[in-house]
Amino acid sequence: NAGQSLQASLEQMGKNLDYQLRLYKKYMDVIGTSEEIQSLIFQNSFDPWKVETMIANNSLDNIMNSLFFPDGPPGMIALYKNSKFLYAFKSISVSTFKELGNTEMYQADMLSEGGINVHTLFTVNSDTGLKHNYFVMGRRLLDRDKRDEHGFNAGVYLFIDEKYISDIFTTTSSKQTDSEMITNTSGKILFNSNFN
Repeated sequence: NAGQSLQASLEQMGKNLDYQLRLYKKYMDVIGTSEEIQSLIFQNSFDPWKVETMIANNSLDNIMNSLFFPDGPPGMIALYKNSKFLYAFKSISVSTFKELGNTEMYQADMLSEGGINVHTLFTVNSDTGLKHNYFVMGRRLLDRDKRDEHGFNAGVYLFIDEKYISDIFTTTSSKQTDSEMITNTSGKILFNSNFN
């Protein structure tokens, strides 16, 4: 029966999407609650002219490499403090990522006490002209020592290229005319398979 086949296909898509989102959330939880990452972020100025910044970046690279070994990260990871970009794992060439600390998205995430928020972000690389849609998972870094009471405000962001989410639908769906959408809890469309 076609109805049962469609239902089974939709259930599988839901399971695949749920698995991916739980995996991304796990990464965000590990990064967001790591005492070692907190120590590096909150105890360093990240002044590009200081040797301590190079040492902190190398330490963060080692942490990220061990966390994502052997498959690598699902997307770019960026760390921010007091609205300023500090560190990226994988790549960060688009100025949009570096300026994220000055956006409403960042401010909203800093108000969430450890909760993970999912956003969408559209970028155009000014050098290549390539357009990308990203799912962005953002959360405030939890601070066990309550340094946030002294004005510290740090966040971690995971930028997942939309193709990794849309691949879940295209590998499970058999018809090109189908349309899949992902919405957040307020009904805002985060992904539409027929939108380019």
